[in-house]
Amino acid sequence: RDVYKRQGQIGGLTAGQIAFTALPPEVAVPLAAALVVQPEAVAADGLGWNHLAYVVVHSGWAHLALTGVALAQLGRPVARHLDAQTAIGFGALFWVLLAVAAVGGAAAHVVSGTKAPLMGALPLVFGLAGAGPVLVGGGVGRALRHRALAVRLGLGAALAVLLLALPSVPALPVAGAGAIGGFVAGLAAAAIIVRVRRT
Repeated sequence: RDVYKRQGQIGGLTAGQIAFTALPPEVAVPLAAALVVQPEAVAADGLGWNHLAYVVVHSGWAHLALTGVALAQLGRPVARHLDAQTAIGFGALFWVLLAVAAVGGAAAHVVSGTKAPLMGALPLVFGLAGAGPVLVGGGVGRALRHRALAVRLGLGAALAVLLLALPSVPALPVAGAGAIGGFVAGLAAAAIIVRVRRT
């Protein structure tokens, strides 16, 4: 079942990328511009549906490959844990968690003050990095007291902060603020899931 889940994660991103590649430039360019998060547009018009849709828009196949592989690897323990522990099942909670990470990444990107657009699934990757140890450990406190899980949380947070210092290039856009927002949102969503289970 994990194989199908990983295929589904990557398949959604791949389908989005193929759609843009197949379209003529005069259609693909304005469509991509409508889907990505434009901080100036958000400042003028407020939040919109593109705060979720931007995750399927990638600058190229290298961008897609890196985020797709990372999603597959980080998504396995999260999906497995939600399947084993939750009656709602993989479909609901897993995708809700990804949606929360997407919105958190978009919000952090906008408030960071950058004028660069946000695209790609990097906030989802870091959302899973923040959620995984918390779900496996049974809460933030327990995860921090477990050496291996604490190391995973620390590495995820450190890498997200490190991305702020890296330059963004057209072939591989880096959104450090989006990564931090996705990490925090994923961690918070996982903590809420754990708390609700205990009640």
